This record gives sequence, structure tokens and C-alpha cells, in this order.
Amino acid sequence: MRKRGKVWLLVALIAVFGVGWYLHSSPAVRDQVNWLASQPRVQTAFDDEGGSAEALIVLLAFAIVTPFALLALTLLLTFAIKVVGAFLYRLRLPEFISLPVVMFGLGVGTYAVRDAWLPGSMYLLGLVARAYLVFYSSVPVVPH
Repeated sequence: MRKRGKVWLLVALIAVFGVGWYLHSSPAVRDQVNWLASQPRVQTAFDDEGGSAEALIVLLAFAIVTPFALLALTLLLTFAIKVVGAFLYRLRLPEFISLPVVMFGLGVGTYAVRDAWLPGSMYLLGLVARAYLVFYSSVPVVPH
């Protein structure tokens, strides 16, 4: 059993590195990263002395915090589905419709308050894209 878990971990790591390599070399993704990094609010980020170190810190923080934020959102979504399912059960309705109900409510709610979250998330994505461009354009080449 332990060997199978190690094999799946190896497969997952190879898949992550493969997707990362593809995204790094894809011209369409590169164009999107350049577009995000050219937003007016982030164009001058990391331009000062030591900007490459600051960019690395932003990239590391984003890479460390993002999985935990996604896990928290998944747990909240699961909790909401279970609560709505229990409520539907009390109304003698089928519980399996709790997923579409929660997803529809989440979609409508997200669309309704997009003015509150969209500018901040675009700024964050632009900052991460700018950090990516600054850090990977300033990495010194190793001499042969």
C-alpha cells in the first residue's frame, strides 16, 4: 500500500512539472502574463534595488499561501453543500440537488459582488505576473 502511494506522488509531481513546463513555454500563456504584468498599478513594482529578491518573496508567498486558500475554499464549499443538503432533507426534498443549488448561489453571489473582489484579484494576479517576469529576467546565467 505504501508503495502505491509513492508511485502516485511521483506521477503527480511529474504531472505538475510537465504542466509547469508547458505553461512556461506556451506563447499564449506568456502573452497573458505580459498583459497582467503591464497593468498600470503594477508596472513599476520591483523596479528598485533588490527588486529581484522582493519578487522572489512574492512568488514564494503566493506559492505557499495559494494551496491553503484553495483548501479553505473547498472546505467552505463542502460545508455549504452539507448544510443545504440537511435543510433540503428537512423539507423532504432530495439531498443531491444541494450541489447545483449551492453552485448556482455561489455563481450569482460572485457575479453580484464582482466590483468588490475583481479589482483586488486583478491587482494580485498582476503583481504575481510582474514578480515572475522580474525574477526570471534577472536570474544570472551560470557560466560553463
